[in-house]
Amino acid sequence: MSKTDNLAEVGIKGQQKIKVAKVLLFYLAAAGIGKIGIVDSDAIDLCNLNRQVLHRNGDIGRAKAESARLALKNLNPDIEVLA
Repeated sequence: MSKTDNLAEVGIKGQQKIKVAKVLLFYLAAAGIGKIGIVDSDAIDLCNLNRQVLHRNGDIGRAKAESARLALKNLNPDIEVLA
C-alpha cells in the first residue's frame, strides 16, 4: 500500500492539502475537539512569545507542550490533551 492509499476517501489532492495544512490548537479546543496530541520538546522563550497565542510571559522557561496542555484545558476543561 502506498502512502496515497492510506486515505482513499480523501484522494490524492485532499491528502496533498492536508500535508501542507496548519492547525491552530486554540481554535480546535474552542470548537470542542475531544482529544488533541501535542509534540514539542522546546521550552517557551521570550524571543518568540509574540507568535504563540497559547503561552504567556509567566510561562517562559516552561515546556511548550505542558504550557499548551494547561492553556487548552483552561479553555475547554472537557478536552483530553496528550502532551
